Amino acid sequence: MSQPSPPPAQSQRSLLSSSDMTSDASPHPERALQHQLTQSNLLASMLQRIRQSIDLQTILTTTVTEVREFLAVDRVVVFQVFPDGTGKATAESVAAPWRSIFEEVFPPEAFPPSCYDRYVQGNVTQINDRANYEVVECMQAFMESFQIRAKLAVPIILGDRLWGLLLAHQCSGPRTWQAWEIAFVQQLAWQLEVPLDQAQLYQRLQTELQERKKVEAELRDLTLRLKRSNQELESFAYVSSHDLQEPLRKIQAFGDRLRSRANDALDDRSQDYLQRMLNASARAQLLIDNLLTFSRVTSKTRPFIPVNLRDIIAGVLSDLEVQLEKVNGQVSVTEIPEIEADSAQMRQLFQNLISNALKFSRAGVPPIVTITAAINQGQVQIKVTDNGIGFESKYDDRIFELFQRLHGRKEYEGSGIGLSICRKIVERHGGDITPHGEPGSGATFIINLPMLQHHSSSHPLPETSTPTHGN
Repeated sequence: MSQPSPPPAQSQRSLLSSSDMTSDASPHPERALQHQLTQSNLLASMLQRIRQSIDLQTILTTTVTEVREFLAVDRVVVFQVFPDGTGKATAESVAAPWRSIFEEVFPPEAFPPSCYDRYVQGNVTQINDRANYEVVECMQAFMESFQIRAKLAVPIILGDRLWGLLLAHQCSGPRTWQAWEIAFVQQLAWQLEVPLDQAQLYQRLQTELQERKKVEAELRDLTLRLKRSNQELESFAYVSSHDLQEPLRKIQAFGDRLRSRANDALDDRSQDYLQRMLNASARAQLLIDNLLTFSRVTSKTRPFIPVNLRDIIAGVLSDLEVQLEKVNGQVSVTEIPEIEADSAQMRQLFQNLISNALKFSRAGVPPIVTITAAINQGQVQIKVTDNGIGFESKYDDRIFELFQRLHGRKEYEGSGIGLSICRKIVERHGGDITPHGEPGSGATFIINLPMLQHHSSSHPLPETSTPTHGN
């Protein structure tokens, strides 16, 4: 809405003085003072009603209603100016039968930069009768379209930005705007800065809250679907692995029977074929056992209870006694605190890590494994370090993936699942595991675990007797 440039006498650059207000009201000082006091009380009362809400639309609606009632005009509009140059009548109070302007949107051309600059300086536009006032063509068309004969436009400024205009329209005929009326509307527009600023802040916070709730709902839904997918995958792995064991047992049983009964009757090639078959079935059995173990990390669990990790590791070393003697390995363990955990899974975790350290040792170098622990802010950090063959840092993530192997099966036996099981166990306990390796110098696995569990399982399940294996 392009605004005209009225004569200097009609442009108000600051709030009119008390003498300007009272000179129009009464020539008698006592009456003038009483009139000024009445206006001040009315303004205070009006502002109090406006500030009763922090909802932006409620504030604007209350403002236009109060101003139209006070000035006894035909229409009062709050015209908001947006950063892109467009404008919109965001609130209105209009008397019948005059046309409504509410929610009318105006393009940037209707409010050019010259108008913006004029109003941002605090200038007021006052038109007493458009018939006697020279306005630009677009303004003339606008005023005719909305039946405006007299107009008062007061800027609403937030900080150093023009937020909008408070407009008063007289449609029924001309109107001479009094100085005290202009001053009153100016004062109200200035006082709107705080409630409008608060309302907009509240509106932004509400929008951000709604967006956050939407994102959280989407995240919950995604988490639920992911959990269901994982459960289905684990169930499939468990059932498939379990069903595969029956035919595999028959292959192993008939292979053993054939070797015991007819081995001498077989030529060397046939005996080689038979041995290959039995070796392949043994590897398949190992793979199935590990798949079952992997699927049971979250599907077949025990409750979190106080667990002495040093005792757990001692039990693991007892199980690995033969393997330790075979490679002349040594394992040293420092003091490790008690934590809340699934004891069976902790045993599996350390058995996989220690057996891996023994398996991936350097030729001719007895393996040495060191296990240390430190407590920090309710967490225990455990380091399992060895002097084995190590690995390059580019494989840090790969080694935890299912069936991923850094070496051929002929070099090192294994299924490629052991470290995947380790990570899954640690994550189930709310922790993390990080590898560090250097070729020819060994590897270190850093495990961070909470000492206390806040979401312990309340439905314990029987402990499985599935054997555990390294990677």
